[in-house]
Amino acid sequence: MRAPPRTGSAISAEQPAQLRKLVAEAKADAARFCRYMKVARLEDLPAARFEAAVAALEAKKAKGGA
Repeated sequence: MRAPPRTGSAISAEQPAQLRKLVAEAKADAARFCRYMKVARLEDLPAARFEAAVAALEAKKAKGGA
């Protein structure tokens, strides 16, 4: 069993691509989303916040990208 991610640990190498796909599907602006998540780039997102990022994008996608 893996230990929970440390607050400061970065997301995995594959996760930025997952986020980029969700950004596109949600018709979101990647730069605005990074500002919302308080990171310079998706690769800088802490692992502890990955699920929150996915949830935010999924919610936006459910609203039709509004």
